[in-house]
Amino acid sequence: PFSRECCWLGPIAPVAEPAVCSLSGFPAALAHPPVGHMWRPERYAAEPTALPSIQDAGRKTFDGYLEQIDAKLAGRRWFMDQYSVADPYLLVFYAWGKRIGLPMAELKNYTAWKERMMARPAVMRVLEREQGVLLAA
Repeated sequence: PFSRECCWLGPIAPVAEPAVCSLSGFPAALAHPPVGHMWRPERYAAEPTALPSIQDAGRKTFDGYLEQIDAKLAGRRWFMDQYSVADPYLLVFYAWGKRIGLPMAELKNYTAWKERMMARPAVMRVLEREQGVLLAA
């Protein structure tokens, strides 16, 4: 179960808590699982000939969730009403999309949001320490 302490980085009105937790759960519950299909298809089938179709389905599903994230970011500075724990998590998905060669720059809202994230000194410190794919041109 989620609580405001795990979803948000500041005070939140009790009436908003369910929406905040629902939105912050989106990446974990929906966008993250297809990555396993792309990178670890052997978890889902014993037959080696099935692995490419599992990977392809994972990639298409992941791409669809990236498009949903892009749509959710339209007109927003952060994924929720203010910066939250969801924002660094979504940066991981952007990096994964770039890593597998998806045309991330076509996701205009997501890319503008990514630039705002990278303007945060703490984010840049982590990316530099981890030699993140987002540092490459």
